[in-house]
Order: sequence, then C-alpha cells, then structure tokens
Amino acid sequence: MPPEMLFLIVSHLGMADKACLLATCQYLRQLAEPLLYRFLSPDDTWKSDRRIRLLTTLGKRQDLLPSVRSFRGFLIPSSIRGPNDVYPLEQFGSGYFIPYPLEPFGRHDLRPKQEFEDKWLEIVVPLFTQAVNIRNLDLTGKLNWGEIGRWQLLSGIVSNLKLDRFALDSPASGQLDFIPLLRGQPGLTRLELNCPKAEFEGLTMEDVPQLAYFKGTLSQAAEIVPGRPVRKLEVTCALWDEFGCLDEHKYQALALSSGPVKELEMVAHYGTGGGEVKRMLQLITQHLPNIVHFTANLPYGVSNEVLLDEIPKLTSLSHLMLLDFNPDGMPRMSLDTSVECKDRWHHLCEKLIKLCPSLTDIQYTPRVVRYARCGTVTTSEYLRQREYL
Repeated sequence: MPPEMLFLIVSHLGMADKACLLATCQYLRQLAEPLLYRFLSPDDTWKSDRRIRLLTTLGKRQDLLPSVRSFRGFLIPSSIRGPNDVYPLEQFGSGYFIPYPLEPFGRHDLRPKQEFEDKWLEIVVPLFTQAVNIRNLDLTGKLNWGEIGRWQLLSGIVSNLKLDRFALDSPASGQLDFIPLLRGQPGLTRLELNCPKAEFEGLTMEDVPQLAYFKGTLSQAAEIVPGRPVRKLEVTCALWDEFGCLDEHKYQALALSSGPVKELEMVAHYGTGGGEVKRMLQLITQHLPNIVHFTANLPYGVSNEVLLDEIPKLTSLSHLMLLDFNPDGMPRMSLDTSVECKDRWHHLCEKLIKLCPSLTDIQYTPRVVRYARCGTVTTSEYLRQREYL
C-alpha cells in the first residue's frame, strides 16, 4: 500500500488506536507518530502531570513540533504543580531544560504562583516558536499575558505562524496591543478574545482582511469589524462600560462589515434593565437588519411586548435563542409552574411567528437554571452554552 494511502487511513483513527499502532513496528511508528501530535488539546480535562509529560516529550523530540497543526488548551501546566530546583533537570541536545515536576502547591492555591508561570513560559515559548505549522491556536487557562515581558513572548510565538483561528483568554488588567499579533495574519478568519483590555488602535484595512468571525466586547468589535467580511459576531458589554451597549456609534460601526453580519450573539451586562434592553434591541434591528441567527443573553429580562415590537423588524431572522429569559408573568423563583411556563412560552412563540414569518426556530433558557423546570434547553446544555466573556 502506498505510504500516502496508509497515512490517510491512519489519520482517521482515534488517539488511543494510533498509540497502539505505534507499538506494532518501526515503519508504522515513523508513519503514525506525527499524527499523534497534529491536534493537541491539553485543556482542563487533562491533569497537570499529563501536560508536563507532553512538554517533556516535545522537548526531547523537537522534530515533532512541525507536525502540530492545532493547539487548544493550556500553554503551561496551570493547575497544582510547577517546576522547581529540588529534582534534577533533564537537558536536551538543543540546550532546553524541562525540569522534573514537582512541587505541590498549597491546597487553597487555585492557580500557580507567578514565578512558576514565568519559569514554565521560559521553557515552553522556545519550543512553540518551532511549531511553525500551527493554524489553529487557542490559548485558554486565563494566563495573565499583561505581566511584564509576557506579551513579547506571545508575540514571538504568533509572529512565526500563519493562523486561520486565534483564541486567547487573558484577564490582564493592563492594555494589550494586538496590532503586532494581527499584522502578519492575512489568512486569519476567526478571532475569539476573552481579553477585556485588548486594543486595536492603529489597525489598518490591510490587516486581517479575511476575518469572518469575531468574539469579544462590543467596543472591540466596533474597532475591528468595519471593512472586513465579518458574518458572525459574539459580543458582550463590558461591566465597567455601563452604557456601552446603548452607544449607537458602535452599532453603526458593526453595520460597516462587508459581510454583512448574519449571526449575532449579544450579552448584556448585569446592570442592564428592561428599558436598556429595549433600546439595545432597537439599535440592533435598526443597524443590523440582515441577521438570520440571533442569540441574546438578557440578565434582567425583557417583556413580551418589547420582543413583539422589535424582533419582527429583523425580516430575515430564522433562529432566535433567548438566554436567562422568563415569559411575562412568571415568578422567577417559582417551582411548580412548569405547565404554565410552557403555555406562556408557546403563546409568545405563536405571536412572534405570526409577526415574523421567516422565524422557524425559537428557543429559550429560564432565568432560574438550578430548577430547570421549563424551557426548551436542558440545564446541562444551558451551561455549555454559557461560554461568554
């Protein structure tokens, strides 16, 4: 069988099956081993020791780094262990060091101390600058990239890549200048940020010209969307920007997408009352009338009357999802109103569909999720959907 055909077959095996195949013979090991490292996902389902073993392997076998196409998860072991000087160090031919782990943290330490994070970054960053074929880079773990020197380290990794998708989760308190990261990414189509302090000042129309999906704050979206073919937005209003979701200039900027925007997920901050929600919906229907899929997280609710007034103005809308929503008249702490809740919801749906004929799918999740007595989405599904900033 030609190696190309065998490679294609092996690529469809699961991770465990590939690992078993490696043990059969030297030929199949050489063929299949790079596939084990093509898609790496050391997320929160991995224990810290497993992440450390991955880094140790990549340190020993740096020839595997160009095989990595996708990395989604924690860049460093960020749970309960960190490098120290108690155990001997293992030196690789290229001069990199991977310390044997392992100094446990105190029981109440939720995240590694900053000095341990910095030590791991000194080890990991030189390795990942060699992983030049990564196209999907998703760095989770809430590592504070705003600490002194860290942003330059991340820029060193990203500058060597030609990304299709970039996602970053960072609670940095200081401003993060994304221009150096985005300037050399002409093929980037998805940018997903949980970085409230990300800035795009100085971004030109030549930067990220193919961006089709953006996730971030409303203010960030207003900076990066104009002139780019963004068709899907997932935006939230920053907590410190009390009236940000009512700023008409930001919605006018979103309307400048060359897409245009067809899918919108909007999260109002928890200080938004019923009147503010109504105004927010009015701005959306006025400036983004071509929305087909609309998801709204409404922490303080909105009346049926407002929905019936504003939603039909989205004449292309086919899918509507309302999160944290209770139909009018339903007590939010009620335990025994599931039948009444469903009746009120179906009554609202009938009215919406009558006023908005293009609407084919309407769902909601109840405001009080711990009881999960009514709604068209289960509690577990609801929690999986709550991936907002």
